[in-house]
Amino acid sequence: SLNKELSIFTKEANGIRIVVVDGTPCDALYAGLSLVKKPSLVVSGINLGENTSLQNSLYSSTIAVALEASILNLKAIAISVDTYRGDELVRNMVLQHILKMVIESSVKWFLVNDMPKGVASISINVPLITDKTHIPRAIIAPMSKARYRQKISILGNKMKFVGEELPLEEGTDSYEVKVNKNISITPLRLCLDAVTPCETPDLSSIEEFVKFMNQYIEDKLRT
Repeated sequence: SLNKELSIFTKEANGIRIVVVDGTPCDALYAGLSLVKKPSLVVSGINLGENTSLQNSLYSSTIAVALEASILNLKAIAISVDTYRGDELVRNMVLQHILKMVIESSVKWFLVNDMPKGVASISINVPLITDKTHIPRAIIAPMSKARYRQKISILGNKMKFVGEELPLEEGTDSYEVKVNKNISITPLRLCLDAVTPCETPDLSSIEEFVKFMNQYIEDKLRT
C-alpha cells in the first residue's frame, strides 16, 4: 500500500512477537522486515482456500508474499489449504495435525537448506482431509492452467462474478489436491517475460525436500 498510512501494533504471545497490520499480506511482510532485517525464512499463509493453478496463483496474495520475499533474496514458502471456512479448520483436528506436520517439516528443511537453484519460492497446497486413516503424500506437481471460467452478471450498476469450476487435468497440482487428496509441492520462478533467460531449476533438491516431508509425516503418524 504505497503512500498510504496504515495502523500497526505489536503484541507478545507464547514468547513470540506478533505484528498486526491493517493492510495487505505484503504490507505485513514489510512490517515484519522493519523488526527483523534478515529472517531465516518467510512463511506465507496458511491461506484459506487452495492456490492451485496458474490462474489462482497470479492473484494470490499468499503467493505474492513469497515471491516478494524472494525478490528481496529471502527464502520463502507459501502454504494454502483447501477450505475457505475458518471454523472448519478450527474443528478439524485431522487437518490441523496434517498442516502442523507440513509446516514443521518445511521449516526444518529450509532453515538448514538453501532454496534450490532456479527456484524463487515454493507453493504448498494441502488438501481438505477429514478421514484420519488417509495419509497424504507430498507430490511435486506442475500448475494446471485454469481452475474457473468466470461468468459475469450485470444488473444496473451492480456486477457479480460467478466462477464455474473447470474439469481438473490429471497430474496437475489441482488434481493432486482435489482428487487424490495429496499435498502438492510446486516450485515457483520469477521469470514471466519471454526475454530474460530462466535458470534451469534444480528439481533434485525439490525431490529431497519432498522425501523429507513424506518421511517426517510417516514418522510423526507412527508415534
